[in-house]
Parts: sequence; structure tokens; C-alpha cells
Amino acid sequence: MEKLFQRWYDLISIDSVSGHEVGAADYVAEVLRSMGLEPHYSYFPEDTDRQRPSVWTVLDSGKPGKTMLLIGHIDTVDVNLKNWKTNPFMPTEIDEKVYGRGSMDMKGGDAAILSTVEYFAQHKDEFSGKILVCFVADEEGLSKGTYQLVDEDVVHADYAIMAECRYNNVAVGFRGRFSFEITVKGKAGHASRYPKSEKTL
Repeated sequence: MEKLFQRWYDLISIDSVSGHEVGAADYVAEVLRSMGLEPHYSYFPEDTDRQRPSVWTVLDSGKPGKTMLLIGHIDTVDVNLKNWKTNPFMPTEIDEKVYGRGSMDMKGGDAAILSTVEYFAQHKDEFSGKILVCFVADEEGLSKGTYQLVDEDVVHADYAIMAECRYNNVAVGFRGRFSFEITVKGKAGHASRYPKSEKTL
């Protein structure tokens, strides 16, 4: 259990705000290598600076069977320091709660995936088939990391577990997501600001 918490704390300590996930990706890749697994990096086309990789690997039992997908995202939403009483990139325990950016959404889930994969890498006799493991970028944005893995024909599974935060309950099935872009020409404005009218009512 100590290793699980250490990985959780390590991930919280890495600033992986959506837009620069590379630090968390490198950490995950290093942990996977320590298990004897080969991590693969995936980049979506817009990431020309190679700062937003997703990481994936496959654990093969060596026996025929189905494929289980374990998936989590490594990016977090941005940080407004005015709203923080602690360092968001330093896991801090207060009253048996851990505070830090992404501590729940979803670096705890990522740490749990890593520990699960480590267990089965050491106990291949306890499962058959394969475990596909994906840590994706840009989930807090448009899920470009996940879409890229689909485009690369990586994601094929019979079952999937998304280690997203669900407190103490487990959801069977979940909502999907369809992302699209709309281009609008004109002058930028805000719905709460109305243009001045030549006429006074």
C-alpha cells in the first residue's frame, strides 16, 4: 500500500495542467519500464512541441483470452493560486484528506492503475488474455489524446475500467462524449454585455 500512496503523491507533485502533460507521461513511462513493460508514446497532430503525450502499453499473460482496458488521464484543469491555501503541487494531508491539484481527478486513479498493472505483471498466472493500459492527455480539453489512440488503432478491448473519481461507488457504464468544433466569424463578445442601442426604450 505504501508504494500506491507514493505514486499518488509523486503524480500530484508533477504539474501536468492540460497543455503540458509530458512530466506525468515520463513518470508513468518510467514506472511501467520498472515493471518490465514497454511504454509507447502517442502524440496528436496539434502537439508540435511534443509536450502532450499519451502513454500506453500492453501486459500479455501469454494465454489466449479477452482484453481488459485500464484507462486514466494524466492532465488536470488549470490552477488559480488565489483559491488555494496550500501548494497545489505539494500533496498536503489535513484532517485525513489529501490536498493537491489532481489528487482525486484523477492522479489517485492513475496510481491505482499502476499498482494494479504491477500486481498482474508479477502474477501472470492469475489472468488470461491481455491488459491494455492507457494514460491519456487532454481529457480536460477535447480528449485529443484518446481520439489519437483510436486513430492509431491502439484501443481494442472487450472490457474497460476508467479509474475516474467516483467517491466510494462504482458506476457500470457511463456517458459518452462527442466533441466537435464550430467556427464563427464576427466580433468577440459576451452574452452579459449588450451593444448600445440608438433607441432608448
